[in-house]
Amino acid sequence: MLAYGVAADALDEYLQMSEDSVLLSLKEFCKLVVHLFQNEYLRKPTEQDLRRIMAINAARGFPGCVGCIDCQHWEWERCPIAWAGQYKGKGKKPTIVLEAISDGEVWIWHAFFGSPGSLNDISIMDHSPTIDDIIAGEFPPSLPYWVNGNERKILYYLADGIYPNWAIFVKTISEGVTKKETTYAAAQEAMHKDIERAFGVLTARFHILKRPSRLWYQEDIARVMKACIIIHNMIVEYRRDTYEIEWHSRSAAGIFANGAVPTETWASMVGSREERITNSDDHFSLKNDLIEHIWEMHGNR
Repeated sequence: MLAYGVAADALDEYLQMSEDSVLLSLKEFCKLVVHLFQNEYLRKPTEQDLRRIMAINAARGFPGCVGCIDCQHWEWERCPIAWAGQYKGKGKKPTIVLEAISDGEVWIWHAFFGSPGSLNDISIMDHSPTIDDIIAGEFPPSLPYWVNGNERKILYYLADGIYPNWAIFVKTISEGVTKKETTYAAAQEAMHKDIERAFGVLTARFHILKRPSRLWYQEDIARVMKACIIIHNMIVEYRRDTYEIEWHSRSAAGIFANGAVPTETWASMVGSREERITNSDDHFSLKNDLIEHIWEMHGNR
């Protein structure tokens, strides 16, 4: 059911089980997957993970980037009538929102699922536990890196235009005027597609949530979604072994030369940074440095 998205009643003859038994088995399976594996496959990046992500993103033109953030709406066909208005967003059908952070290898590091479809990305961000940790300075740590000759320590995520002008978000330029701006916008939008790829893979592999069932409650959908993401990350980890050689060659080539190798200890770099994280001046300053950096890498050839 998870792999192919077939309905429960389509499996009753093959499995010799009733529809209710198939759904109950699926729920128990997802519950066990979450219980056994979420601490390993749905967690915050470790120091080693962050160094790996930063090295890969620096090679792609965005030193200091630790992932892409976005939201995806998932249709809830059996939403209770009393809740339909709360969960109905831009479309005509109720949806549940998944907020996620993904890296370039399509590993999903953060998943916040269950917000009503009537909320936008900003409203969901206000309730996101990961964003709360970022604002509180608990994560990620202040790893130093260099962009356009300037040293910076606040890591950032690529985001779309609805997100606020904070130092932790780097957005595109919707209407670039100069060649530098259009070159930067193309690079940012191309890399931000990492999160769209992650959503696309989830939709293609695990679209069981769209199947109607009278046993599909909100907590069941949330658990199935979490189990799907865990299984997805397992697949990413398995496939990652096929390009370990490329990763080691990047490290040997000095991808960290822009300052991505931190000299401070992990614990010493975690602190309260709310004012700097939400600072719009730092946001635009970082964007200008990235515009120049991308231009030096690609635009002036």
